[in-house]
This record gives sequence, structure tokens and C-alpha cells, in this order.
Amino acid sequence: MNLIELLYKNGFMILPILFCFFVAVFVIVEKYIVLAKSKVNVASFTIKIRGILKRKEFSDAINYCTEEKSPVANILKRGLRKNKLGRTRMIEAFESAAKLEILKLEKGLTTLATFSKLTPLLGLLGAVISLTFAYLKLQEQKSSFDLTILNNELYGAIFSTGLGIIVGVIAMVFYNYFASTIKRTVAEMEVVATEIIDVLDDSIPYFAETEIDERETE
Repeated sequence: MNLIELLYKNGFMILPILFCFFVAVFVIVEKYIVLAKSKVNVASFTIKIRGILKRKEFSDAINYCTEEKSPVANILKRGLRKNKLGRTRMIEAFESAAKLEILKLEKGLTTLATFSKLTPLLGLLGAVISLTFAYLKLQEQKSSFDLTILNNELYGAIFSTGLGIIVGVIAMVFYNYFASTIKRTVAEMEVVATEIIDVLDDSIPYFAETEIDERETE
């Protein structure tokens, strides 16, 4: 039995699994590109931004973050724009920006997690349905026993089960890889944000006590 025949006879389960596969591939490629662009040399970035802030050149620091175009830089840029409002406001800006960046990084992970559990079940369901059809066809024959019918349905059962497991494994492996990468990126965000706050505390004596109403700056 070739692939076309398998799809024709067992497509009701194989086609959904193939759909999940192509969606998973799309998500994996998209997520890989997004995470590749989000990578930044944290040590180099931190040293450069610390040097700029020690000179109290906030506009230059914001411009540098804009040029970097990474999640860490986006978070710092949003926080540094609140530098005149004091330490608390800046930390709040860091936190809100971090939540948005994390949501962007995690987009698509739920799909991979779902497929890692769903496709093996779809494969098993396809196997059960194929074997059920084989049993019903054999029951209809009664007197004559044709192994060809059983073999054809077994091929479909094995193919759908194997395909479902393969797609599930691929989704699970990349989900774990992306989740660990995002976790590391989040840790880097926290480290850099803490470094910046420490620099401002040391460089600007009144920074920690400065709390300006945002309306006063308008």
C-alpha cells in the first residue's frame, strides 16, 4: 500500500496529524528566527550601557537601546524613558515592558505543547479506528478469511500511530528547547535591569528618593 492509498483510506486521522505537523514546522521556524534576533552579548551590552549611564547621558542610552533591537534593550529603553520620574517608576516600567517582551517570546509555545500531546493521541485513535474497520470487514466475510483486508488496515494503524508519535516528539523537543532559551533570556533581562538600577543608585545620589508626579513633566 502506497502513501496515496493510506491517505485515501485513513486520511480522517492522518490528515489532521499532517496539518499539525505543518503548523508545528511554521511555529518552529518563526520562533527560531525571533529568538535568534533576540540574542545579545549581555556582558558587552551591560558594559556599554553602564558607561553611558555613569556619564548621566540618558538620551544616548535610549538611542543605544533603540539600535540594539533586542528584548533586553527594549525593556531598558522603556524604563530609561521614566528616569525623571524616579526609581520606583523606572522599575515599574521595567516590569511592564518585561511582561510584554516575555509574551512575545512565548508566542507559539502553547501550540507546540498542545501538539506534543495531541498528535500521539490522534495517531492512536487512527489505529483504533483502522483496526475496528478491519474487524467489521472480517465479520462481513464470515466464511472466507482474507488477510489482505487485515494487512491494509494494519498498515494504516501503524502509519498513523508512528506519524502521530514522530510529530509529537518533534513538537516536544522544540518546545523544551525554546522554553529553556526563553528562560535564559528572562534571567538576562533581570540581571541587566538590576545592574542599571545599581548604576543609577551609585551615580545619582538623589535617584532613589526622586519621585515626581508624571503630570508635572507634561
